[in-house]
Amino acid sequence: TTTALIVAYALVAGRPILARTVEIFVAHAQVDCVAVVIAAGDEDLYRQSVTLRSDKLLAPIPGDDTRQRSVLCGLRGLASRKPAKVLIHD
Repeated sequence: TTTALIVAYALVAGRPILARTVEIFVAHAQVDCVAVVIAAGDEDLYRQSVTLRSDKLLAPIPGDDTRQRSVLCGLRGLASRKPAKVLIHD
């Protein structure tokens, strides 16, 4: 991917949008876990951006070449947890 074009890593008031979003979901009482699907090659950028440590935050899940396939990767990554509900936030 061209990470320069990915809005999720853009800074707002000095912090990445993705970090802010992850923190909101992790803090929510009705959210059991948070899984972020990332593009291949974004692992370092993700680790630099999302510094929160929480048992609710799962390891990032590698995506695919389209949004639809990336969503499927995320769902497959959650399958062993057998979630009753999944929220997909893009």
